[in-house]
Amino acid sequence: QVRTALAEKEMLLRELNHRTKNNLNIVASLIHLQAEASDNKQFRALAETLENRIRSIAQVHQMLYRAPDLSQVNLEEYTHRLVENLVSGLMVSRANIDIELDSMPVYVGLNTAIPCGQIINELLSNAFKYAFPAGRKGRVTIQIHQAPDGEITIRVADDGVGFPPGYDETKATSLGITLIHLLASQLHGSLYFDIRQGVTCALRFKKDH
Repeated sequence: QVRTALAEKEMLLRELNHRTKNNLNIVASLIHLQAEASDNKQFRALAETLENRIRSIAQVHQMLYRAPDLSQVNLEEYTHRLVENLVSGLMVSRANIDIELDSMPVYVGLNTAIPCGQIINELLSNAFKYAFPAGRKGRVTIQIHQAPDGEITIRVADDGVGFPPGYDETKATSLGITLIHLLASQLHGSLYFDIRQGVTCALRFKKDH
């Protein structure tokens, strides 16, 4: 009876993740269609950003639906999928931008994976959109590592044009930067920006705080 109950619970959890993923993708598709029907470039850009944010959450539920362990998400695999989705969605030129993922398998719970994915999504989107204007060539590096004490470091760096002179990310009012800080606080983590050569952002937090 216990085995049967556990099997039924697992089946229901998988179905829940599957349906959540499908519903999120439907919402993202509706936003995409609405953007395609608009002539307003600003609206289309905002819709594209929102669509990518929603799809990054849907990707977590897709992974849990297929995973042997419903309680853990592999950040390395998750990040790889996020990169591929963004490259495809933003039509990033692999000929111009070299993308490197340096990661070990790091497993976290759902409540950690979603904010991590959102932060990585924001940082990569900014790098792909703004770091390499006018066909400039460069490199984007994503590093994910876990220390023996359980501290996880996620580092996203590019060697692009960087922020404008005098830019202070702590005083930035853009939704993307604000969202990154809010999500880092949710993880009880610390953020570090280095803007001396391109833009580097490092997030550090304890696993499943």
